[in-house]
Amino acid sequence: MLRRAVLLGQYCGLPAVELLMHGLVVVRPLLGQGTGHDRRRVLGVMLVRALFFAALAALGGWMLLLGYAAAYLVFLSVLGFMDSFQHRYLLLTGLDAGRAESPTRDTGRFPTGYFSRQYEDQHTYSNLLSARWPRLNLLVLNFAYHNVHHQKPMEPWYRLPALHRDAIAGDEPVQELPIGQQIRDYWRYRVARVMAPATDSLDSSANIGAAGVSFLTPL
Repeated sequence: MLRRAVLLGQYCGLPAVELLMHGLVVVRPLLGQGTGHDRRRVLGVMLVRALFFAALAALGGWMLLLGYAAAYLVFLSVLGFMDSFQHRYLLLTGLDAGRAESPTRDTGRFPTGYFSRQYEDQHTYSNLLSARWPRLNLLVLNFAYHNVHHQKPMEPWYRLPALHRDAIAGDEPVQELPIGQQIRDYWRYRVARVMAPATDSLDSSANIGAAGVSFLTPL
């Protein structure tokens, strides 16, 4: 039932996977998969948000709440779109494992080269909203300049465009995805990417993208 609901939501263009993932982040500590501090924090935040929504309803009625919900869906949709094509990495789970049991220690699945800078450069993409009009990328706080973000993750967002230009001029590895291709593939594979197996292959001509990786949410 849940699977069908998620797939239907994705088919209709809703950020169903993002909603599911963010919901799991909220309820996970309440299901015994967290510390007492985690549970108290989640309950405290839920109380604050409930009071906030009650205040919205008192001030503007249901229309204001519906406006907030619509804005939240747009917010998640933008996050999902931006995150879909920035990486071609293998996805893994290991939330409750210690470092000794981490899946990344499986050298059969993750050979040494997987953690090299070369691998990272080859599997990371900058998905600019516009290369011709770079100011448009301010709409997402320059989040689209993803290659240079990986190369210098501590640099502030407002310096990323200049670093991107310097990287291209210096013949550094920067892979750009055209905005038209992003929009086309994001819509075309909106359902297929939900159940697609994780792969880091660069051979496939179709990049269906990843779903539910905003904020590195766990499932």
